[in-house]
Amino acid sequence: VVLMFPELEKSFLKQLTNAIRDDGYVPHSLGIYSLDHVEDGTTAPPRWKDLNTTYILLVYRYFKRSNDADFIREVYPKLVKAFEWVLSQDRDGDGAPELSGDGDTAFDAMSVKGVDSYTVSTWLAALMAMREVARLMNDGSTLKRIEDTLSRARGVYNRLWLGDRFKAWDEPDFGKASFLAQIWGEWWSMLLDLGHVADEDKVKRAMETIIRVNGSASPYTTPNLVDEDKGIIGYSPQTYSSWPRLVFSMMGVARELGVDGWLKITEKEWSNLVRQGLTWNQPSRIDGRTGKPEPERGFLDHYIGSPAPWSLTYRYALSILRTR
Repeated sequence: VVLMFPELEKSFLKQLTNAIRDDGYVPHSLGIYSLDHVEDGTTAPPRWKDLNTTYILLVYRYFKRSNDADFIREVYPKLVKAFEWVLSQDRDGDGAPELSGDGDTAFDAMSVKGVDSYTVSTWLAALMAMREVARLMNDGSTLKRIEDTLSRARGVYNRLWLGDRFKAWDEPDFGKASFLAQIWGEWWSMLLDLGHVADEDKVKRAMETIIRVNGSASPYTTPNLVDEDKGIIGYSPQTYSSWPRLVFSMMGVARELGVDGWLKITEKEWSNLVRQGLTWNQPSRIDGRTGKPEPERGFLDHYIGSPAPWSLTYRYALSILRTR
């Protein structure tokens, strides 16, 4: 949408900006059936810890593609409030928000408490984007807070490092189980040319682990949480299933990083969809144990994943646009 219909993206972002709560919280959606029923999240309360970060990244992505500085100036006060709301969710002052255990992220169907690699990596990408916006706005005081938070949040993320992967989350403790979304922020940083969310070597090693462990756990798909010894983790439907949109996006990151194995995993995921006639009806999740939509009938069909394979060609698309 942002590449081909930037004015449509801008219209959406304006509506979302207007819907931000008074305390700076960015809602989950503008409404299921109408635009007069803004929602805070499928499980809210509690409020989700990854929505404000994603809003910051969406705004910066639009700016990167459009160079629309007037729009940035228009929404900048709300961007700062969105940034400050996330800071308010950092209960121990270490630079990163903690999860409550009540489904307070996009992984809303599982209970996770404390620090998790998905949320922190996304927050890191948002902080890098916010730093660029603050520089554009010549806002030195906010820039200083961003850089201080970024330094501390990177320390939190690095404490999750287990040698060849980032730990999924604090509680419940699944040891060294490999989480597909552990470097999700890297997808955003790749799209926005922000640099890496952690040392490049760590990011690459984490991706190698994802391809080796998650990518070999199922003959059908690539599940979200896998242990080398115990196999697919059955803690929640969101751990034993794959999200096709997440698989395609993460393999786009692997391709960009030059990590081998991404094409095999992409082909496996796509072939499983093709066999079931789901190329234009990607469900939210597919059971890694059976390769079938989970549950098989009536759950989140025609989901938002169909554009996800663009992650594999995004850089190429930009290079074509730049030559025109």
